[in-house]
Parts: sequence; structure tokens; C-alpha cells
Amino acid sequence: DLSLSPKRPKTNTEHVEYFHDTPEAEDAVDFAMDLLAREQQFIPQEPTLQFSVVPHRESIGLTSNEFVGQVCATVKARELPDGDAFARASVDVVVALDVSGSMRVEKLDLCKKTLCLLLRELHNEDRFGLISFSDEARIEVPVQKVNEENKRLALHTIEHLSVRGRTNIASAISLASQMANSVTNPNKVRSVFLLTDGNANSGFTDAKDLIELTSIFVEKGHNPHTPPITLHTFGYGPEPDQKLLMDMAKVTSGGSFYCVRDNAQVASAFGDAIGGILSVVAQDVILTISIPEEAAKYGAEIISVHHDKKKELPNGAFQINLGDIYAEESRDIIFEVALMAPTKTSQDDPSLGHALVELSYMDTIK
Repeated sequence: DLSLSPKRPKTNTEHVEYFHDTPEAEDAVDFAMDLLAREQQFIPQEPTLQFSVVPHRESIGLTSNEFVGQVCATVKARELPDGDAFARASVDVVVALDVSGSMRVEKLDLCKKTLCLLLRELHNEDRFGLISFSDEARIEVPVQKVNEENKRLALHTIEHLSVRGRTNIASAISLASQMANSVTNPNKVRSVFLLTDGNANSGFTDAKDLIELTSIFVEKGHNPHTPPITLHTFGYGPEPDQKLLMDMAKVTSGGSFYCVRDNAQVASAFGDAIGGILSVVAQDVILTISIPEEAAKYGAEIISVHHDKKKELPNGAFQINLGDIYAEESRDIIFEVALMAPTKTSQDDPSLGHALVELSYMDTIK
């Protein structure tokens, strides 16, 4: 059964006492409201993610020369609830801002505008932290809830930042991940935003080293019982190191890169990034494809899985890490299986499937 819809529990109201012998009006209203609240608990909610598994061909003849079947697994996310700004998951955002000499005045001004856009979209349950980096990284705004006073102080700090020194990206990623992981009870969605031109010239400067360090600091540094940290990188100016910033983002689950060459691209690039993290409905989405033991006896096996995040497990199954999934987003995963040999036993058992597809994820909708 591939349905993820929760089943409605059966309720027994046969012995419910609706009123006391001599209820007061106020007691009756309270009792009715309590009863209504209990009944609403049993209203089935739309699952955050639904998925289906559909073969390319519904049936293949026994004498056919086709020995491989193509299958499409589709994962689709629900919409965010209407009319409730707080229905989305609260977010923790740590920004690492490059203030080295290569950022100059124009690039830094673009970054400041970007941060103002970010703070405008965050609400009281979100957290925001800021570090600046050049030869070394330093904390400008500690990670804290975005109330009006903290927002005002953060904007004041951003306004007075100025360029200094060279570019040490490794120190920025290290300190940003430490800040993100220092939160005792983190929100369900956690992100680090790296704003830079990508021209590393201090500390670790080799692209391979920086990508490996990013994986260690961001991916492997967090507590396995807390939500993952996603890195979003923004390359500012006419010639950012796009490949470096893109590869750094890709080693994190759901990471992305944006190129911001001028004022016109600030709103679109950052709007897309912040809109994404504010509409995340599921994280750590994992699709697992395996072959049932009985089907394997008759020759069924996974031939290929068409996804760049696939990982083959020791038992021959495949895991696909889909990272974060946003509201109303749909993902398709195509895979191919060798069909079971048409023996009498395999034909007589209609419940014997060629593949088992399982979905796991962390629900971020409140």
C-alpha cells in the first residue's frame, strides 16, 4: 500500500454524557467546545508528501522480448496552509558576509541590500545571526530570535560594515556552522548564507580543500538528531568564482548557488533563495528502492537508477537523497528493473512485486 494518507480513527460515542443533570449555561458551552475540539482531532490532515510508483508499461506479454521494465516514482508536496503566515516552518539563518578588500564598496552595498531583504521576511520565531569575514571571521550579530528590537540592531550593524583585509572563506564556513550548531533547540529549517565574490586568497585557497571543509563543517558537524544545515552561496560582482561557490553549495543537502552581478539581480536571486527556505515542507527526504527477497529469487534486480544523488547500499538497494522539498514541488525518479522470469510460481502470486519503494522525511509543517 503506497498511500500515505492517515486513516481516520474510529471513535465510540455510545456512552458520551453530553450534559450534566443541571448544567449551567457556561459549563454547557465549555463542554461543547471541548467536545468539538476532541472531534476535530480526528479530521484527517493532508499528508505533507505523497508519492506514487508507476511502471512505463502496465503489462508485458510472457513471450515478449522485453526483460527490463522502466518505472517512475513521483514525490509531490502539498501546498502551504492558506491565510496563516506562521504555518510555515520557522527558520534559523546564519549569514557569512565577505567584507574583504575585493568586495569594494559596490559589492558590499549589494550585500547590505540583500540582508535588508532577508530581515524584512523573517518573523518573531525565526532566528538570525551574522558574521563578517576577511583575514578572519568575527561575530557581528549572535544567533537570536528576530523580534523588532533585535531586527533594528541587526540593521544598524549591517549599515556600518566596511571592507577590510583579504578573503578567508574557510574561516567563514567554520564559524558560521559553529554558530548554527550552537542553538540548543534549533528550528526545523536551518541555512547558512555565504555572500562573497569567491576570490579566496587567505587561509585555505584551493577549491578542493574548501569544498571538503564545507562538507566537514556543515554536513558532518551537526548533531544527527537536529535538522540538517543547507548552504546557499551568493556570488557578487561581474566575475565571481561560480564553480567554487556552486560546488560548495552542492555538498550540502538542498544547497544552491546564485549569481548577483548588479542591483537588478539582488531581488530576484535572493527572493528565490529566501522564498525557498520559507516554503520548505519536508527535509532529509530519502527514497529507498529495493527488490523483495521472493522477487529476487526469480531474477528481479535493479538495473539502474537515474539520479545524481543515488547511493547503492551493500544489500543491492538504492537510496536517493532528495534533500529539501518545497510546497507544491514535484520530483520524478526513474529507475529500471530486470523482470522476474515467467515461472509458474511467479505467475501464480499476483502480490509479488518487482520492486519496493519507500519514502522517509522530516515534516516541517506545524
